[in-house]
Amino acid sequence: MTINIMHSTEIKTDKILLHDRAILEVYGNHAEIFLQNLITCNIIGMNSGHATFGGLLTPQGKILHEFILQKKGDSFLLDCHRNHRDHLVERLIFYRLRSEVIIKKRNHIVFVQLKRSESIDEEGFLDPRSGNLGRRWFTLLYSEKNLKNDFSVEWHRRRIESGIPELGHDFHSDQVFPHEAFYDRYLKSGVDFNKGCYVGQEIVSRMQNRGITRKRFVLCKTENGEALPEHGIEIITKGRRVGTIGSSINEMGLAFVRWDRVENALISGDIFTANGQKIILNHPQ
Repeated sequence: MTINIMHSTEIKTDKILLHDRAILEVYGNHAEIFLQNLITCNIIGMNSGHATFGGLLTPQGKILHEFILQKKGDSFLLDCHRNHRDHLVERLIFYRLRSEVIIKKRNHIVFVQLKRSESIDEEGFLDPRSGNLGRRWFTLLYSEKNLKNDFSVEWHRRRIESGIPELGHDFHSDQVFPHEAFYDRYLKSGVDFNKGCYVGQEIVSRMQNRGITRKRFVLCKTENGEALPEHGIEIITKGRRVGTIGSSINEMGLAFVRWDRVENALISGDIFTANGQKIILNHPQ
């Protein structure tokens, strides 16, 4: 995903509609234990209204789906990429077997609010991945004025500046391990290394115990302030490929790289290029 807009860090609206998100509801007598045994995050004992972030992996430990999950009464609402929702439904049904679980697609829309609110009775919940990503909520009610302009580029710029990669924008299903997408760095979400088994858990635990993750998403920007090349363009140093460009907004973006190679190149003072443009790579703080 590459979006070119006029450079601005000012948020133009309080509420930003995310057109690329969709909601899935999972409920029933066995819903909690069903999800707990499948996904990377811990949901046992969540209070209604609270949220966490996690993923459903392949048996080989790579991210198949990812989502923000909110407990709502006895139900769990999964906020996922709109293009991936149907496949996520199919996957959950595949694992359901005889469990008393109901899986439904819902018509809720997803809003985020990046500006701080002075209201004590705030809507929604804080994004569980980063304090920089504001509040998020799902609703069936909206005003037409919310739909006249697409300010989601403002949201994606904040996400990119915060070093948060997303499935569907920065990588595809079955390509990236949770550690490579920072699941191990998110506070109180991503991967719970103390919970029991889930799909792909053995591989993820092995990576955690070894403490070695060669590939990571990093921040990247062009040296001259021009727009970054398209998603998927290779990053080269001294004729050697070190990674690829991910999503970007003008000159700022994310890149998926072999961090060990990048570190060695940085120590040597080597230049990075993508499609002939000089770029700068930095590890997210």
